[in-house]
Amino acid sequence: GEFVFPMLDPGRTYTLHFLKDNNHLNGVSTQDVIRIQRQILGIENLSTGYKQFAADVNVSGGVSTLDVIHIRRLILTIADRFPDITSWQFFPANHSFSDPTRPFSELIPNQVEVGPFFQNATVPITGVKSGDVNESANPAN
Repeated sequence: GEFVFPMLDPGRTYTLHFLKDNNHLNGVSTQDVIRIQRQILGIENLSTGYKQFAADVNVSGGVSTLDVIHIRRLILTIADRFPDITSWQFFPANHSFSDPTRPFSELIPNQVEVGPFFQNATVPITGVKSGDVNESANPAN
C-alpha cells in the first residue's frame, strides 16, 4: 500500500507502527496445519524465519502443537481470531535473520524509524499473515 502523511514536519524523525487485525482466517487452511506439523515433527522445516513467525500464533517464541490447535479452532470456526496475536505482523523488509532456522533467538523490530527526511520517503516493510505459512493470504482482505 501507499500512504501519505501531509502534515509531518520536515527534518524530524518519526516512528511508524503498523497494524492490521481483521479476517484472521484469510489464507489459513489445512495445508498450513500440515506444514506446521511437519516442522514440529522435524520432517521439513519451514523455509524462512518469517514463516516460523507466521506459525507461532500463540506467541510463545516457538512453533508447537498449541499453535496447531489454535489454527484448527479457527479453520473449524470454533474461534474467529487468534487469541494472542493480530492477523498480520509487520517487520522491516531489510531485516535478515542471523540464523533463519532460529528466528526467535533474536529481537526483530515491529516498527520502523523514518527520517530525518525532507521529501517523500519510501519505507519497505514485510507483512506476515499469522497462521499462513504457505503464503496464500490475500493482503487486500
